[in-house]
Amino acid sequence: MSANATIEATYIIPIVIVIVCSFVYILFFSYDRGVINIMSDMSLEELSVCDNTEEYGIYENLNSDTISSIENKISEKLQKRMFLYRVSRVKVEECKSRYRIMVEAELKVSIPVVSGLVKDFENYSYQADRMKYNPCNLIRTMETVKSK
Repeated sequence: MSANATIEATYIIPIVIVIVCSFVYILFFSYDRGVINIMSDMSLEELSVCDNTEEYGIYENLNSDTISSIENKISEKLQKRMFLYRVSRVKVEECKSRYRIMVEAELKVSIPVVSGLVKDFENYSYQADRMKYNPCNLIRTMETVKSK
């Protein structure tokens, strides 16, 4: 009876602990990638829909200073909510009728046992774009189309 307990304690328990820790690591890993996607999309929606918000300021005439301040605020918002990734770059671009955001992040915490599973995902890049949306112009356009 005591030999079974010794085998269990030396072989099975450490394997179970490694598996549980790996699952927790992968959960945080997936959580961080979701945070990057969702927070980037939310920031992009705010940029594309609102001409004026409390958080970012006025968007109508974006210059390099305004864009860099928006990038810094997005980076800070992301970094507050992430556990394993570190935001390495946030880039916001304004085209004629679209806003584009690109976020790059890299793993800052790596567990040797699990790093083999996520080696291809050490650097993560997310890119999205949205059309600029101005509610006032949309209403004017709709009224013009209706009247014709």
